[in-house]
Amino acid sequence: MIPVLASILILGSIGFSQNVYAPHISGLVVHYDFEDEADPTADLSGHNNDGDLSDGVTIFSTDVPPLPNNFHSLDLTTDTLDDYLISSSVTAFPSDKITTALWVKSSGTQNADPIFVSYATNTVGTAFNDWGIQNVGTTNSEFQGFVNADNSNGVLRTTEMPNVLDGEWHHVAATWDNANGEMKLYLDGVLVKSGTGIKTGETIASGGTLVLGQEQDSVGNSFHTNDDFNGFLDDVRIYNKVLSDEEIQDLFEGPIEVDIDIKPGSDPSSVNCKANKKGDINGVVPVAIFGTADFDVSTIDLSSLELNVVKVTEKHTTIHIKNLNDDGFDDAVLHLDKAGVCAATSDDGEYPLKESADATLTGSNADGDFEGTGDIRIVKR
Repeated sequence: MIPVLASILILGSIGFSQNVYAPHISGLVVHYDFEDEADPTADLSGHNNDGDLSDGVTIFSTDVPPLPNNFHSLDLTTDTLDDYLISSSVTAFPSDKITTALWVKSSGTQNADPIFVSYATNTVGTAFNDWGIQNVGTTNSEFQGFVNADNSNGVLRTTEMPNVLDGEWHHVAATWDNANGEMKLYLDGVLVKSGTGIKTGETIASGGTLVLGQEQDSVGNSFHTNDDFNGFLDDVRIYNKVLSDEEIQDLFEGPIEVDIDIKPGSDPSSVNCKANKKGDINGVVPVAIFGTADFDVSTIDLSSLELNVVKVTEKHTTIHIKNLNDDGFDDAVLHLDKAGVCAATSDDGEYPLKESADATLTGSNADGDFEGTGDIRIVKR
C-alpha cells in the first residue's frame, strides 16, 4: 500500500515539531528517531537506552523515509567498521516477546551480509548474537531475523522477494514469540515470511549491547567487514510485545492527514497554564478536527489522543459532531483537558512564554492513525 502522510493545518492551533510519526507507543523499550538536534541518539521510549556514535559517524542525513515531521536519518555510509550506533547494558530488553521495526536505505555497494540491528550478550556464545535483522547474500534479495542464533538454528529467512537494498527506502520488521517459537518478517508493511518452532520456550538474556549497522562477534566489538551495513537507518523501534499485522502496517503507512483548529476562531491560539491556589489547572482547550471523505470523525478513539506524545483526555468523553466549514462532511469538536495540554507543553525551552511553537496531535479512528502539526502559545505558567 502507498504510504499516507499527515501534515496538519492548525488554524487556531495546537501542534508540535520534534517527534517523527509516533504511533503504537505502548511496549516500546528502544526508539530512535534522530530528530533531537541537541541529542539525536536519545532513546524516546523512556528507558534511557540512549545510543553512542562511533568515530566514523559524523553527520545525520537529510535523506529520510516518507514520514511526517521527519528531517534526519542515521548516516552509516562511510562503509567502514567504524560507523555504527551502540547502546551498552540495555535496560528492559525484551525476553520472551519482541518486535523490531525500522526504515532502511542502502547506499553504494553492499557487503555480503549487511546487518541492520544486532543485540548480543555472552549467553549464546562467542560470535553469535541474541537478536537481530540482517540482509543476506550477494543478491541483496533476502533478509532474515534471528534469535539466540547458533549457526543455522534460530533463524527465519525470506527467499525470492524484491531487493531490500535497491537504493530506495524500505520498512522492515521482525517479531518473535517464545510461546510457540513463531517468528514473522515484514517488508513495507506486508508479511513476507512466518515460521513456528523457532527457539520455542527460550528467552533472550537481559543487559546486553545493542548495535546498529554492525554484527557483534563479541559483545559490543569484533565487527566483520562482511556484516557492515552501508546506508541509512531511521525510526528504529524495539517493543516488548508482538505487534499485529495491522500495527506493522501502520508503522509503514504513516498517519492520515487531517486539518484541525484549536480554539476555533483564535489567532494566536493562546493557552493560560497558570495553576490556581490549590495547584490545579482547570478548564478545557477546544479542538476542531475536520472530517473528509477519507476520515470519519465520529469513529475517533478518544483513548488514543496524544499531544507531543503525552496522553490527553476529552473532558466530557464525548465527540461533539458539528459542520464547521460547510463542506458536507461532519467535523468534531473535542474539549481537551487543559491540564493535559499544559503538561504536554511545559518545557520552557520548547515553549517559551508568549511565543508560538510547534506541537503534534495524534490519535486513531476506524480509518487508521492520524497526526497533525501546528502552533500553540502559552501565555502564563
